[in-house]
Amino acid sequence: MVVQGGKAVIISLPNALSLFRIIVTPFFLYFSFHGESLVAMALFFAAVLSDWADGFFARLLKRESVLGEVLDPIADKILLMASFIGFFLMGKIPFWIMIVAVGRDVLLLVSGLFILLKKYDFRMKPARLSKWNTALQMLYIAVVAFQIKPEWSVFLGCLASLTTLLSALLYIHVFKTWYTHQDTTV
Repeated sequence: MVVQGGKAVIISLPNALSLFRIIVTPFFLYFSFHGESLVAMALFFAAVLSDWADGFFARLLKRESVLGEVLDPIADKILLMASFIGFFLMGKIPFWIMIVAVGRDVLLLVSGLFILLKKYDFRMKPARLSKWNTALQMLYIAVVAFQIKPEWSVFLGCLASLTTLLSALLYIHVFKTWYTHQDTTV
C-alpha cells in the first residue's frame, strides 16, 4: 500500500512487478553464490519476466505512471548492476565487462540525480537501443549464471558491452544536446 495525498492507495500491478524485481535480486545472487542453480534460475527468469510484464500490464490496464517510469528502469539497474558485480566477484565474468555495464548505469543514475537536484523538466523515454541492450545484458547474465555455453558467453559479453557503450554514447549525446539549450543562469 502507498499513501498519496493522505489516502492509502494499493500499488498498481505494474509497479508491484518492478518492486518484485528489486526484492528478488539479492535472493537470486544468494542462491547463485551458494550453487543453488535451479532456484537461482527460477528467480532470475521470474525477474526477467517481470520486466516484460510490468510494461505490458501498464499499457494494457492503462496504469502507466510517473512512478512506473522511474521504478522500472531502477529495478532493471539494480538487477543488472548487482548481477554484473556479483558474477565478477565470483570470477564468472571479466572485469572490463562488469565496468562497462556498471559504468553506464552509474552514468545514467548520476545524470538522473543531477536533473532531479537541479529541478529541470527533462524526461526521456528509453531508446530502442537501450531496450535491446537490457535484453542482451539479461541474456548474457543468464548464459553466465547457468553456464549454458562458454562460447555464447564470450560472444554475448562482447555484444552486450558494445550495445552498452553505444547506448551510453546515445544518452550522453541526447543529454548534452538538451542541456546546451537550457537556461542555466537561474
